[in-house]
Amino acid sequence: MTLLIILAVLLVGLVLVVNLTERFGKQEAATNSKISAFIVPLLIIMVAVQVLRALFWPDGF
Repeated sequence: MTLLIILAVLLVGLVLVVNLTERFGKQEAATNSKISAFIVPLLIIMVAVQVLRALFWPDGF
């Protein structure tokens, strides 16, 4: 029961933070586009590393 209460509090806090950030945060489209240009390549590298780790080191490093 305690776990459900903690998860509910975290979910409500997350919703509040996201709403307040969207409402009162700075609108910098240029910064967001610069950051988003790196996300897909980093995700591809992360998946490749995880696949190699699973194939060659199944017990961990």
